[in-house]
Amino acid sequence: MKFAQVPVGQRFELQGGRYLKTSPVVAVEEASGRSRFIGKYVEVTLPENPDQAKPAPASTAPVDPQAVLAEFEAFHARCLAILDGLQESLDVETLDRARTELEEARRRFVKRIEDGAAE
Repeated sequence: MKFAQVPVGQRFELQGGRYLKTSPVVAVEEASGRSRFIGKYVEVTLPENPDQAKPAPASTAPVDPQAVLAEFEAFHARCLAILDGLQESLDVETLDRARTELEEARRRFVKRIEDGAAE
């Protein structure tokens, strides 16, 4: 089965590991808790035990907006560091455009989180 066909919340196996699909392109390895990007074309297998293959129940625990923002800021900083590492490979205009688009996406994300926290 292709990864794209696996519903979010479904457990599956890949390369000897067990994963839980958490978004259309990301899964969490059950043993380590680490997130991993998985291309939608990648072949995965569902567990043979039907009980293990059932989607995980949705969490009803509230999410702390400040914790989300802190994690996102760390992610954003890492993205900028990666761009800085590409200075020798890309022209200045391309890097500036990438930084501008990344910063605009950051602003929109932060605004959505802050607006949601105010509700």
